Amino acid sequence: MKWRVAFREWAPDLPPLVNPGLVKATNVLPTAGGYLPLPGLVSTGHAALDSRPRGGISGLDTSANAYHIAGTSTKLYKYTISTVTDVSRSVGGAYNATGTAQWHFEQHENSVIAVNPNDDIQTINLASGLFSQLSASAPRARYIGYIGPILVVANLISDPIAGTQPNGYRSPALGNPASWPDPTNPSSGAIAAQSILSSIRGNGGRINAIVSGTEIGAFLQENAVARADYVGGDVILQVDTVKKAKGLLAPRAFAAFERSFIYLAEDGWQLCDFTSARAIGDQRINRTFLADYDSQYSDRVSSVLHPDLPIVVIAYPGAGNTGGRPNKLLMYNYAIDRWASVDMALEILSRVLPFTTTLDDLTGNLDTGYPTSFDELVAGFGAAILGAYGPANSLATFTGASLAATLETGDQEHIPGGNALVTKVRPLVDGTEPTVQVSARRDRRTAESAISFGTAGALNEDGECPVDGEGRYHRYRVNVPAGWSEQAVGLDAIGFPAGNR
Repeated sequence: MKWRVAFREWAPDLPPLVNPGLVKATNVLPTAGGYLPLPGLVSTGHAALDSRPRGGISGLDTSANAYHIAGTSTKLYKYTISTVTDVSRSVGGAYNATGTAQWHFEQHENSVIAVNPNDDIQTINLASGLFSQLSASAPRARYIGYIGPILVVANLISDPIAGTQPNGYRSPALGNPASWPDPTNPSSGAIAAQSILSSIRGNGGRINAIVSGTEIGAFLQENAVARADYVGGDVILQVDTVKKAKGLLAPRAFAAFERSFIYLAEDGWQLCDFTSARAIGDQRINRTFLADYDSQYSDRVSSVLHPDLPIVVIAYPGAGNTGGRPNKLLMYNYAIDRWASVDMALEILSRVLPFTTTLDDLTGNLDTGYPTSFDELVAGFGAAILGAYGPANSLATFTGASLAATLETGDQEHIPGGNALVTKVRPLVDGTEPTVQVSARRDRRTAESAISFGTAGALNEDGECPVDGEGRYHRYRVNVPAGWSEQAVGLDAIGFPAGNR
C-alpha cells in the first residue's frame, strides 16, 4: 500500500495527531503546493561597519543610481560599488543612537532623511556630501514615514512647540522637509503649506511605528492601530482608530504590502487592511513563536518584504540568542497564508539594490566581454535583493547556496484503528537526495519531548528510503541537504497493514 503525505502548512501549535500539515518547516520558503529552498547569506564584499547596524535604506536616486545607507550607534554610512564611506555629520560630533535607539530613514527626491530619538533629524544629498541637520525647527522623533504626499515624523521626543509627545506626530511643509512652520500660529502659513502638529487621542498609547502608503497609512500604537488618510484642506490628515486592531508589540515587527500589513500584537500576528484586523497566527504559530521570542530585546526585531515572492521575512531574537542578536526568522507568504521558520543568526534584515557600475569599474574587453550592450537597459538591473547584515556587521545578500532544510509531518494514522508497517518512504523533493527518518508509536503515552526517530535512511537507486516503522502513528522527518534547488511537496509512505496488536 502507498499513503501520500503532502507537505501542507506549518502549524506547530496544533497537536500532532490532528495536524494535517507540518510540525516543523525549517530553512524553507512557503509556496503553493509545498516549500522552496532558502538561499544562504553571501557577503557583498564591503568592509564591516564599526558596530552593529541599527537601520538602513536602499533605493534609487533621481539619476537611477542605486544607493544604500546604514546607521550604527555613532555613525552613518553610505555604500558604493566597492567601498563603505562614513558620511556622518561634521558638526555635532558622533551620533547617540545608543541603548534601544534605532535609525529610521525616508527618501525625499534626491535626499535621504534619517531620524533617531537622541539626535536632530539628519539629511544628506545623495549626489554628494555628508549628513547634516535637516532644520533647527524640526523636532526630534523616533519614527518617520510618508502618508500620501506628506512626510510625517511621530513619537515626538523634543518638539520646539509641543515638547515631548509619545502619541504625537508632525509634518513639515508639503514638498519641503526643511520648512517647519508653526501650526499653532495662524499667521505662519502652516495650513497652506500642509504642515501639521497633532496627537492621537484615547488610550492607544505611544506611537511605535508608521506604516507608509501612497494613498493611506497608519500609526501603530502600543494599544491600537490608527488609520491615517491624507485629505488636505484644513484637516490635512484624517486619523481614525481601526476596529478590532490591537497594538504593535515591537517597533519593526510589521511589514506593508498591497493595501494591507502584518504586525506583531501582544497575542500574536495580525493582518490589517486599514479597516479591521484579524489574527493570522492563532492556533497555528502564535503560541510557538511567543514562547520562543525573547521580548527583552524587542528593539532587535526587523522585517522586510521579499523582492521576488509574496513573502514577509521577520528576524527576531529567539531562545539561545547571543546578547539579543536575532537568531530566528519567520517567513509569511501572504498570498497563500502560510508560514515557515529559519534558523539563522544575523543583525538586521535589509533590502539591497545592486550598486551602480560605471565603465570605470569594468575590466576586460567592453565590446565582447559582456553579455549585453551598454546602450540598452538590462532586464532586472537594479532589482532589489533580499539582504541582511550578518553577525560580523557586514552587508550580505541571500544569494548563496540553499540552506539545509528540515520538514517534519504531524502524526499519520495510516490504518484507522490498526497498525501499519512502513518499509519504504519515497520523498517528493526534486533535484536532490534527502534522507528520511521515521518515528512509529503504538499509542500516545510517549510525551512529545521524548519522541525519537530512527536512523536517517538514504535514497536507493529507486529513489526510496528503506525504513522499518511499525505502529499506529507514524511521523516523518525529511532532511534536505544544503544546495538543493527545487521544490519539496511531500512523501509517499509504502507498507502494509500490521493488524491490531
